[in-house]
Amino acid sequence: MTAPVSAPLVAVRRAIDVAALTAWINASLAGGASADDVSDAADAVGLRQVRGDGGRQTPLLELAALRGEGRRRAVLVLPAPGDVLGLTGPAAVNRQALRAGAAIVISAADGASAAVLVPDEPDWARYDVALPPAAVAAWPTVRQARSEFAEAITHHADAIGDLDVAADTQGLRAAVLAADDQPLPPLPPTLDAERRALLGRARLVALSAAAAAVDDGASVSASEASSRARHLRELGAVSRRAIAAAVSGS
Repeated sequence: MTAPVSAPLVAVRRAIDVAALTAWINASLAGGASADDVSDAADAVGLRQVRGDGGRQTPLLELAALRGEGRRRAVLVLPAPGDVLGLTGPAAVNRQALRAGAAIVISAADGASAAVLVPDEPDWARYDVALPPAAVAAWPTVRQARSEFAEAITHHADAIGDLDVAADTQGLRAAVLAADDQPLPPLPPTLDAERRALLGRARLVALSAAAAAVDDGASVSASEASSRARHLRELGAVSRRAIAAAVSGS
């Protein structure tokens, strides 16, 4: 019997696909990606059309427009309820990004404005916004994300030890292990080994935390369940930041 796949697991897998797309956008902006590679990454997240002030156009035409505007950096933000660090605003754009669980922020060369791409079924939407310094300051570097991730794994070691119990009680352990066995989506050759390794580790922890969050695991009291849930939320947040940093431009 196939193990059930929870909505949080699906969300993590989608985040990884959007992360791969972000990496390909960065490669394309730098002139290091073929049209076919970018199209494949866009297809993986259902990106067929981008809707903006000028109407709808294909992802490749949108990328050509972005290059023509002098944009050279794409940053992935993976927001969740209570965790919207890195979003640019205004409020309506943040709400849409929060509903979608992702936004790709493509900044202008002067760093004063950005084009924000947000999943908005059946298309993706482009919003042209001012780029507040607070949003930029919230984007972690790869070094910062790697350090934060390593510290979180150590700090939440006890919570991680509970993950196998929770996964088995819901029949989800097989789903997590199967996801770990699957290779990452195709990534541009310009994405270095350090970033790939961080992306792979963060994916596994994010999947494990999502699988474990479906119940209270081995908790035997309300206080234990609350503490465990907090550990898992924090693991999920730090994993999302690591995934985003691994593929974002610097």
